[in-house]
Amino acid sequence: MMGTNFHIRPYMTGWTPQEIKKLQDTWIEVSLLFLTVEIENRIRQIKDEHKPLVWAMMEKFSKEFTVSGVFFTNEVSDGRPWEALISGEKQGIWEFDAAILPEFLSHTYKDCPTEMFISINANTIFVARKSIWRTEPWLTID
Repeated sequence: MMGTNFHIRPYMTGWTPQEIKKLQDTWIEVSLLFLTVEIENRIRQIKDEHKPLVWAMMEKFSKEFTVSGVFFTNEVSDGRPWEALISGEKQGIWEFDAAILPEFLSHTYKDCPTEMFISINANTIFVARKSIWRTEPWLTID
């Protein structure tokens, strides 16, 4: 990882019950936006040299954001898994490339698609799209 540079742009959005009727409370979305061309190879897999940092960032965020979890998405599906989660709808719930979710959401994420790696422990659900990560990032990254 030494000597590798890439761009990250922070982005925050606030959501209120006035904007999304299904919300009970106000939510703040905190995002880190990566330039896709910098972290993915030409067949849309995360470059091996960036996997440890991306997963470590997700783990750090998941320690602070314990209500809805942390999602790693691409530009097309950005926001969809969270919107599906808070609205209780099945469509869009799996539209992410990786997630670290609190265990109490295991009933929501019980029907895992075969294209995902999944591991559930006492407190956390780890999920990663096989075609993007190729291996389970929680097993191979320190």
